[in-house]
Order: sequence, then C-alpha cells, then structure tokens
Amino acid sequence: MNIRATVQRCLDLGRDVLFFPSGDEGRFSLEDVVCGGMLIDLIAGKSDGRIGLTDASSSARILYQRFEGSLVEALHLSNHGKDLMALGLGEDLFYCAQTDITDLVPTFRDGVIRVY
Repeated sequence: MNIRATVQRCLDLGRDVLFFPSGDEGRFSLEDVVCGGMLIDLIAGKSDGRIGLTDASSSARILYQRFEGSLVEALHLSNHGKDLMALGLGEDLFYCAQTDITDLVPTFRDGVIRVY
C-alpha cells in the first residue's frame, strides 16, 4: 500500500536495512516473502549495484518477480488468502494487492510506532 514511500524512506536512511517478514507463527508466509521481495527489488533498482543480498533476500526477490504483474495471484495462492476466500472475503485480496495508495511510512522506535 505504501511500497515506494517505504523504499524511499529506506534509501533516505543511508544505512543497512533488514527486513523481517513476520510469517505465520514462525512458518513461511507467501504474501510476506513476496512483499519483502518487492521491497528488495525496488531498492536494488535504485542502488546502482551497491546492495548486498543474502540467499534469502535473493529468493524473496525472485519470488516477487514471479508475481510482479499479479500480486493478487500470490495472495490467492497463500494460506491466508485461501482463509479469507473461505470466509467470503476474497474481494479483500484485491484491496490488499494495491500498491502506492498512501505515502505514510510507520516506523517503530523506542517502543512507539510513529508515521513519517
């Protein structure tokens, strides 16, 4: 929803950035990894080759590139997406798949979430 604003905030920091997809109770979560891969892909595209990727971040980027043209497809394939569809909330996936509908970037610091 705020992907380009988040990327810009990361670049503005001018230091290493770590992404921790929250997953699902310690398990892999397709939608989290695809979103992390999107952040990595966009940052890499603006970094002039100065970005160092781990195997995990490279894998997330590749997975994002697979779904780049249809993020809603990744959501439909994910466990959480299937749960929402089973509850009759499949339309929510189209809303969640939107990018850049806000430029607000929440940041957690000193135990407080603030918007920048």
